[in-house]
Amino acid sequence: MLLISANIISRIHDSRTPRVALRTGREWQRNTMMENDGAMPERIRANAGLVISVAREELRQEIGYDEAGVRWLDGYIKGQHDQGDPKNLDGLVNTLGAYLGECIVHSFGGEWANIDGSWGIRFDERNAAFPFAKVRKQLENGAGDSVLSFFALIPAVLRRSGPGA
Repeated sequence: MLLISANIISRIHDSRTPRVALRTGREWQRNTMMENDGAMPERIRANAGLVISVAREELRQEIGYDEAGVRWLDGYIKGQHDQGDPKNLDGLVNTLGAYLGECIVHSFGGEWANIDGSWGIRFDERNAAFPFAKVRKQLENGAGDSVLSFFALIPAVLRRSGPGA
């Protein structure tokens, strides 16, 4: 498994690249994210596109917004958890979480929304997924918090809470 190099990190953090800087602190979310609600989904999609671009150009991997892409992402995050630099955590959460979210949107529908101060995918008034939080959990905790398992459970959750549930 190839890990993110300094060159890739510099591309992720390039000031010309739109970024979603997610932190755990509520004050940062209030001050930054709430001001940018209208533009934030486009910035998130740009980060997701960056993952595809970096995977192709730097890692020689062709990925899309689908289950196969999430399978690749799961293995990639495992490598980062095992050997990555913890200083890169926020940048990885921002870009990899955006990619996971776009895989969810393309596979199951929904749309990016600010939900109680955190960005996630809203399916309906009762169901949402939080890909940034899930990526952070796998990076911090390892395979027990797999993004692939999370992705695979979404259809069951949506069926269970569908019409007549």
